[in-house]
Order: sequence, then C-alpha cells, then structure tokens
Amino acid sequence: LNKQGVTIILSTHDMNSVTKLCKEIVLINHGKKIISGKTEDIINEKRKIVYEFEIKSEYTEMNLHISNYGKIVESGKNFNNNLLQIQFFDTSLVNKFLLEALQHGYLVSYREILPSIQDIFIELTSNT
Repeated sequence: LNKQGVTIILSTHDMNSVTKLCKEIVLINHGKKIISGKTEDIINEKRKIVYEFEIKSEYTEMNLHISNYGKIVESGKNFNNNLLQIQFFDTSLVNKFLLEALQHGYLVSYREILPSIQDIFIELTSNT
C-alpha cells in the first residue's frame, strides 16, 4: 500500500506495533503532539550511545579503563562471560573502545542498544 501512496492512520497504545508498522509517527500525550517524524530518525535522535558488550570473564580488570570512555549503566552475566552496558561520553569513543577490546582479545560480542518508541514516549512525557 505504501508504494501506491496510501496513508493509513493507526491509533494505538502498542508501541511495539508502531515500530514494526510505521515509517512516520506522531506521538500524542493528553491531546498534544509531543514529537513527529520518521520513526528511524526519532530513534536515532534520541539514542544515548549505549552499547552492550559480552566480555570474557577473566578480563574484569578492564572495568578500570571504562571510565575513560563512559559509564557502566548495567552489568550481568551470560554463561561464563560478563555483560556490560556502557553509555559512552561521545560517539567517537565507541570505536576507540572496540579497538582496545579487540587488541586485548576480551571482546566476545557487542550490539548497540537503541531506545524503543515506548522509552522515548516515557522520556518525553515523564514531566507532564
């Protein structure tokens, strides 16, 4: 339908369906528009530069170096490895951290943690 130029207006409280179905959104709270635009652009605009790293468990001393890059916002375990969510001070520091992790061989995997539309809505309406 989109390729045919058809617009569908979807009114929902299910933010997961919004992310899956909508290319453009308008978030409304108490009858007032709080944000609008392309879903992908809104998510990118509100991203917090948070990445989750799976680190080999024997490299816990690396925590001392994290303060050079950002702060740990969450930590846990995945089998025998450590999981760390790090919020970086700046996007340029992500690659520097990855380079160090690869050079020292303690990185198992990583992924960026993007905010959901639900997270964004809560952030934008938390003071209302």
